[in-house]
Amino acid sequence: MSTVFGPGTIDLQWSSVYGKPGLGATLELRGTLTARGYPPGAAAILFLEFHADDLSNGSNARIGTAYPVPVVLGYALDSCYATTRPPPADESTAQLEALVQMDSAVLEGFEDCRQGKDFTLQVDTDLLLVNLGTRPAPTPPVHFEVHPQSHNQQRLKVSRADWGVVLQQWGRGVGIPIVVSLPEATVDPERASIARFLKEAWQKIDGGDYQGAFVAARKSVELLRKMSPATIQIPRDPKDRDVDQRLSRIVQSLYDLASAELHGDGATKDYVPTREDAVALVGASAALAQCVFARMKS
Repeated sequence: MSTVFGPGTIDLQWSSVYGKPGLGATLELRGTLTARGYPPGAAAILFLEFHADDLSNGSNARIGTAYPVPVVLGYALDSCYATTRPPPADESTAQLEALVQMDSAVLEGFEDCRQGKDFTLQVDTDLLLVNLGTRPAPTPPVHFEVHPQSHNQQRLKVSRADWGVVLQQWGRGVGIPIVVSLPEATVDPERASIARFLKEAWQKIDGGDYQGAFVAARKSVELLRKMSPATIQIPRDPKDRDVDQRLSRIVQSLYDLASAELHGDGATKDYVPTREDAVALVGASAALAQCVFARMKS
């Protein structure tokens, strides 16, 4: 998309997404900016905001704001490289990388809306010219060239396969996001407490406190047991249990697992939970909470 920008023109094109490895989920957007008509030293800063459209549930979602991206628009070219078709002296091309951090809550909420489908990434780019460069003659710039701003919007189609690669690059390719809706949890105090304890448990996992995650998960499951949809005595033979009774047994089993770390004697006296244990317990507790809440509404 070519745009007149101060004393020259730019062609800005975002082309692909990439999951930058490291702590947390950092989305990298890659693109190319071609500048024409700028003197050496001219520079701009790009400010970007990302939104996702065409999601599975018909909504859109704000992904975040990228770190500012500086770019030089005009270079002092030399003749050290010989090419058969050299670009014009006042043309330069820069490969751009824009980074936006997606925390766990944003990523899980986004995945819940996407439902494994394609989506459209809307990229809003604001450009600010911060340096006019060195002019061949000491002529003052006209007013609109002093600090010109420009807005650029592009819609980039992201296929489920492309986004799957991004998730794998983050080490989340086999993850299943589970979201316990907080608005629904505020229907009564016990649901709100369950959601609060689950949130605390995930924070404990992120902080490496797996024993603390077990304690918080146990509190949530203890409240969840009271909401069990099974209201009669559960038959001894599993074949005789209905769905609600089977769910209640699973909740009880989770409670037993969450209680294992608290016993200082018996078969689990030397048990120290690992991260995998904590993720399994908290993830299953969140999934069951979502299931029980939904069955209470039906």
